Amino acid sequence: MCIIYAVLALVLAGFILLERSRLGAIFRMIGEDPMLTEMQGLNTIAYKLLAAAMAGVIAGAGGALYAHLATYVEPKIFNVMLGVHSLAYGLIGGLGTAFGPLIGVAIDIGFLESVRAISGYRMIVFGGLVAVLLIVRPRGILDEAAVHWIRRRWRQVRHAPD
Repeated sequence: MCIIYAVLALVLAGFILLERSRLGAIFRMIGEDPMLTEMQGLNTIAYKLLAAAMAGVIAGAGGALYAHLATYVEPKIFNVMLGVHSLAYGLIGGLGTAFGPLIGVAIDIGFLESVRAISGYRMIVFGGLVAVLLIVRPRGILDEAAVHWIRRRWRQVRHAPD
């Protein structure tokens, strides 16, 4: 189990470094306006392929760690709802930050466990709440604006006179 936490910490640190790097800025530019990024002389197709390759490496590492933990893997384990929840983590928490999907995992699992009593309807309720969240906060709970607000508040608190 320690190796899983170590790899999780490495991946999270890598995402934080990527988020603050030039490559992260290019990825954000492509996400916001690919045409403008292309007009600035950047090869958006190459960067999209790089992003897909990086995602594949992380997904492969996750699968390898899961196989190591479970010691047995078969196709029945991976159903459609696993994919839906994997997408929901990012949508709920926020896609523009490294910590957004972690918050999405906590909210998703916490919600599903708290409504276990209505097990027949919990996925319907979950889908409705995700739909409402996408209407109210389309970039997720912890989007770029929320991160900038938190950083600004943190600096104000840190530099406040005693």
